[in-house]
Amino acid sequence: MGEWFYGKHDFGFFTPGALFHPARDHVIVIAYKIPNHPANGKSGLVFEYGFFFGGGKNGGHHRDDDGPGHQSPKPDSKSSDSNKPDSKPAPKPDAAPPPETVVQRALKRALRSGILE
Repeated sequence: MGEWFYGKHDFGFFTPGALFHPARDHVIVIAYKIPNHPANGKSGLVFEYGFFFGGGKNGGHHRDDDGPGHQSPKPDSKSSDSNKPDSKPAPKPDAAPPPETVVQRALKRALRSGILE
């Protein structure tokens, strides 16, 4: 992974690195930051640790089976039909060809008159 912020300011660094998930809700990032300009600061090693809050008993997050208070509603025949947007069939293409363009007419005239062969 990597990130790059262009410019001569505090965030102006190129930072290539690696991302690792030791568990479903944990993340570790190891990277090396390289300044775009000497005025931005010094190069250096970056270490980040992240933890995702919330989720179920198995450490997951944004899941539908996180307990009785977080279960997805069961589909109801009345509500499922009312939530669907109205759909219409795709329009059928016209049988008539598109009108001739100015360039097409000019080319035809040039071919008829013998300018283009």
